Amino acid sequence: MSEKKRLHPVAIFISSLQGIKDMIFPYVLVLIFNGSKGNIKTNFLLLPLLIVLLTAVFGFLKWLTFRYWMEDGELRMEYGVIIRKKRYIPLERIQSVIVSEGLWQRLFGLAKVRVETAGSNEIGKADAELTAITKEEAVKLQKDIRWKKEKGTAEDPALGEAVSQDGEPDLEHAEVEEWETVFTMNMRELFLLAVTSGGVWGVIAALLAFAQELDDFISFQWIYREALFFIHQDILLVATFVILVFLAAYLAAIAQTMLKYAHFTVKRGKEELFISRGLLEKRQLSVPAHRVQGIMVKENIIRKLFGYATVVLVSAGTSGEDKYEVSGEIVIFPLIRKNQIGRFIRACLPEYTVEIGFRPAPKRARWRFIIKPVLVSVLPVCLAVWFFRPWGWVLLVLVPLSAWLGHLAYRHSGWNITGDQLALRSWFVTARTAYLFRHRIQSLEISVNLFQKRQNLGNIQANIKSGIGIAAGRGNNLDGGDLQKIYRWYSLTSREA
Repeated sequence: MSEKKRLHPVAIFISSLQGIKDMIFPYVLVLIFNGSKGNIKTNFLLLPLLIVLLTAVFGFLKWLTFRYWMEDGELRMEYGVIIRKKRYIPLERIQSVIVSEGLWQRLFGLAKVRVETAGSNEIGKADAELTAITKEEAVKLQKDIRWKKEKGTAEDPALGEAVSQDGEPDLEHAEVEEWETVFTMNMRELFLLAVTSGGVWGVIAALLAFAQELDDFISFQWIYREALFFIHQDILLVATFVILVFLAAYLAAIAQTMLKYAHFTVKRGKEELFISRGLLEKRQLSVPAHRVQGIMVKENIIRKLFGYATVVLVSAGTSGEDKYEVSGEIVIFPLIRKNQIGRFIRACLPEYTVEIGFRPAPKRARWRFIIKPVLVSVLPVCLAVWFFRPWGWVLLVLVPLSAWLGHLAYRHSGWNITGDQLALRSWFVTARTAYLFRHRIQSLEISVNLFQKRQNLGNIQANIKSGIGIAAGRGNNLDGGDLQKIYRWYSLTSREA
């Protein structure tokens, strides 16, 4: 039986901070609500001291009762202050072991380990989390789990043949795996990534969600009435206010992105990729090459105009707290020049071929690409012109802009087959190019509506496994003959399988 281990004592402090953080928001809301009625009492003001004391005591008891160890091919844990719980996780069910370093872990030279399985009950929530252990123990645990999961008692290529007398991997004398640095980002690229990201919409969404939480405590009817009066008084002042709010959210998004992707590095090992990033919280993620289902190249309108793109790997399992990592999409190159993608992909995943030509959508499909975004923009533009005259007339520029975006979508659409690899290109808000291997495609769908049928056009979608769901490569308004070629290419191997 392996030795039962405790977390580092810093876990007490981290657990206490988390408890205090969870209590701050409801406490402030109650304080505001009671303060508006003049009902604040001295005892209520002393409540924060009681909260801090209780969370500290609970954090200590949680640390005191928590144990973890490896035994019989399982990661085992015992925990619980009032109710004692035991949790056993078979190693073969473990999908990923993520090592990260938050602010407090970095101050004390520690690490946080998240263990996730295919049967996680909640998206983004780990099945097991060790909030504070030494970096050496984190690396040892990660390698130990990988060694036992993939090889059992056999030799591990990454560890050589180093095995101790009790059959456990001897990590101290194991062969150190060599990592080759493939990709890094400098400060200029990091800044370009931040200013061309769409993070501003995430900040605005967070503000709206926060406002929704306040709805039960603050009378938004009064705010709505005052806002209407404000709008009728001076539309230019309102526009200035909206621009300032958007600018503040944009600056916050830039700072958030730079902190998230600072020191971004990709390394290549024998059978996996190692990705690390982050300034305040350093995150480390290993991606086994055999779990990569496909490659997605994404270009928003700004990056496309300047020749930049983001490259994402689609993985078969979840891999972290980040919304994209949970969905199975892992950013491998946050910002890269399009003419350099081929070189870096060859260094990381040489089996993929991205330097290829594409067969475009037929010329007769051009107007279908143009008309769709124009129709979508006409109604809101007409409403704006009617209700916000004369300033609403400015929004008429959105109609030709939509037509131009539709033309770009037509220029971007296309497909390619290279051996066992299918590539599909499409554009809806963001330009996407998917590179997929035939044996990784879960299903292939061809759809043709009534209007497309008259022009012998259709859409195609290739689905691959991504996290707990699917991801898809798409081609829109392609020639009917081309769709049949792609279908025959895919169905031939399906019959052989």
